[in-house]
Amino acid sequence: MPEPLSAERIRSALPMVAPFRVDDDVDGSALVADFLAPDWRTAIELVRVVAAAAELADHHPDIDVRWRTVRFRVTTHSVGAVTDLDVSLAAQIVDAARRLGVRPAGDRS
Repeated sequence: MPEPLSAERIRSALPMVAPFRVDDDVDGSALVADFLAPDWRTAIELVRVVAAAAELADHHPDIDVRWRTVRFRVTTHSVGAVTDLDVSLAAQIVDAARRLGVRPAGDRS
């Protein structure tokens, strides 16, 4: 079973997976990020690419699509915390978004 990451380890990983941030709620801690696609079709393509990567890793994020905005919440449900699996999947999500021209929500560049 994966081990929860310490707060220090999570903080050190955040720059590598920006725009992900830590979200602590009743379900435990998670990495969360919102992305804004240029159109709905690209938003869905991002979901498709991430779903394929998640299946290969057997590690599945929570995904919420609202028109062009896609929110990813990544946590290791079995331990209720962030693990190395989550950091790895978050990095893959950031890479997929970059390749598809999907920006972090709120990014005006």
